[in-house]
Amino acid sequence: MNSSRSTVGLVAPLRWVILVVAALAAACASGSKQLVDLPSQDVELTRPDLCRIYVLRSSQLMGAVRTMRVFDQDQEIGTLGTDEYLCWERPAGRTLVRALYEGPEIDRGDQDDLYDLQAEAGTVVYLSVSLLTETEPLVSGGGRGSPKLKRLSREEGRDLVKHGSPAGR
Repeated sequence: MNSSRSTVGLVAPLRWVILVVAALAAACASGSKQLVDLPSQDVELTRPDLCRIYVLRSSQLMGAVRTMRVFDQDQEIGTLGTDEYLCWERPAGRTLVRALYEGPEIDRGDQDDLYDLQAEAGTVVYLSVSLLTETEPLVSGGGRGSPKLKRLSREEGRDLVKHGSPAGR
């Protein structure tokens, strides 16, 4: 049997497999967008009676093609892609920020994390969201692939905003 002939016979089906896998991966990815008005980024805060919140998504590879939705209480703020952020302002007071990772059913389906925030007037809050890896301690009811919201220092947050981009832009 001619080995070059058998190799050529495998190349065409392999191309189709690669094409199908690439199409499925693209279908899983969803565009990021901010659903509420993005406050002016030229000022730290538009009014002193409000609190500005940034949620920044990490650049980790795991989960990069899946949607990460962010909520302030029941209001959806938007969806985040890798190295992007959502930004909004809200009145002072207690709120729950929720990150929802829409994962495949085969991998435990949707996973979420809540961050209990006391939003203070005249402040800017930076939160990062990433997916838990095998080596990180588990959050309540979470597991590998669960989102984790973490408060950042002002310096860390500003640096990530500087190197990131607003969702959907």
